[in-house]
Formats: sequence, C-alpha cells, structure tokens
Amino acid sequence: MLLQDIITFGNIGIDELYVYVILFFLFCMLIYYFIRPLSRWAINRKMNRLMSYIVVTLLLVIFILIVTNYVDSFQLNRALKVGLQISALFGFCIIIVSPIARFLQKKPAK
Repeated sequence: MLLQDIITFGNIGIDELYVYVILFFLFCMLIYYFIRPLSRWAINRKMNRLMSYIVVTLLLVIFILIVTNYVDSFQLNRALKVGLQISALFGFCIIIVSPIARFLQKKPAK
C-alpha cells in the first residue's frame, strides 16, 4: 500500500487502515473549512438552484460509488465519467430551462 513503507508503528495496534481513516477525516475537515464560506454565501444569496444542484450531484456520485461497489461489471472511472457528464447536462438544463419557465409564467402587465 501507499503508506506501508513510510509509517511504522510497531506493536501499538495502529495499522495502515487507521492511518487512511485519519487522513480521510482530516481531508474532509479541510474541505468543509474551505467550502463553508461558499455555502453560507449561496444560502444568504438565496441560490436555491445552486444548492439543489450541488446536493443532487453529490447524491449522484454517492449512488454511482454504491452501484460500482456492488456490481462487478461496472468500472468506477467510466461510471464516474458518465455520472459527471449527466450532472453537467443537468446543470446546463437548470441554467436554460429555469429562466425560460420563469419568463413563460410571468403575467403580462396591464
């Protein structure tokens, strides 16, 4: 594995998996620290479509990871590539369809 030659803890019971878990947790905290101002800004500006798009994309990636874990015929990199392309198409549709729908729903001024 990657850290096997770098980290040796002897007989204290910490193996490579625990080191990966700790690094992953620290990485999640770091990402949260940098994303938090952006998410607060989007919430304060009432950017509901952006927040919905981010949540849908995250759920799509999680779904792809779950499916590729249980179905052996799926390749992770191809599935993620297709999933992210679908997410980009979904974002493009949100950008195009939402203003058009708002324009069509607007009642003419009398």
